[in-house]
Amino acid sequence: MRANSNYKVYALSCTLTLLGIALLILRFVLTHTIFYAFLVWNLFLAALPFFISQTASKLNATKTPKIFVLLLSGLWLLFLPNSFYIITDLKHLVLATEHTVLLDVILVLCFAINGVVLGFYAIDLMLETLTRFFPKLPKHLSLSVLFLLCGFGVYLGRELRWNSWDILTQPLPLLEDIFLRLSRPFEYLKTWGITIIFTLFLGIHYYFFSLLRTKSEAHEN
Repeated sequence: MRANSNYKVYALSCTLTLLGIALLILRFVLTHTIFYAFLVWNLFLAALPFFISQTASKLNATKTPKIFVLLLSGLWLLFLPNSFYIITDLKHLVLATEHTVLLDVILVLCFAINGVVLGFYAIDLMLETLTRFFPKLPKHLSLSVLFLLCGFGVYLGRELRWNSWDILTQPLPLLEDIFLRLSRPFEYLKTWGITIIFTLFLGIHYYFFSLLRTKSEAHEN
């Protein structure tokens, strides 16, 4: 049943990706610009957590060292905010003209929905894997922390323009920005406002996603 579910996710993601690329080509034909081409790269980053979680789900709980699972989970968490960051590309719609606005809306949503669905599935897969290795892991608390971290990660990416790999290439400036906002929360109300709003947004939509997925799996059984 899990393999069938994963196949459907692949099929949906590939379909949305092809539709998004087709819309990009159409927009290029109409406007002679490739402005939204960056969405392809953002979608690639958004898909990485899903593929990492796929790899983790195949690990043998009796043969794989737990430290390896934790390291893989850390890499997964580092890229997870990218799955939801793509939603913020909707801000570029302010540049749309009267003639392209509807096309632009559908184009950006096509990539954004793709990223969000992959992100939610990545969370489910990774939590299932971690539960096999760490049976006492509190799922609901883990979800709350994950969405809070994703909200903060999206803020760091959109507002401060940090990337996931900057933890390796520019660790000190990145950690300094993070520490300042953690140590002086009242001086950075915008930071926590965006973080909390995005956390609630993701949590509510994940709940809808879980309901639909549970209903679908029950129907298949």
